[in-house]
Amino acid sequence: MTNIDLGVTWQTLLAIAGGLIVLIDLFKKFKSIGQPITDLKEGQKQINDKLATDKARLDNLERALSQMVEYQEQSSATIGLAVAELLNHTITGNDIEKLKQKEDELNSFFYKKDLPKLEDDK
Repeated sequence: MTNIDLGVTWQTLLAIAGGLIVLIDLFKKFKSIGQPITDLKEGQKQINDKLATDKARLDNLERALSQMVEYQEQSSATIGLAVAELLNHTITGNDIEKLKQKEDELNSFFYKKDLPKLEDDK
């Protein structure tokens, strides 16, 4: 009788061990199925980081362009006023003080004005 009980016990242990092996293999299969999703999420995060970096660069360029346009408008207005004063002097032949004042304004605008600069990309 002990032989039968011993045989049943071994069969039971082998069945439990086989069941555990099957469960472990199933777990590994399900884990490997989820791996491509994890890889996609990591790839998406890398793409989003690169997009954020590119957006920062484009924002920087947009600010610099806006400053350059503003500078161009100011320089055009300053030159226009100086030319108008020069024409007025040429036509009337007097009021040299206004010409000197416009010359000083032109010199101070072009020689003391800092041009817009781009920030360093890092």
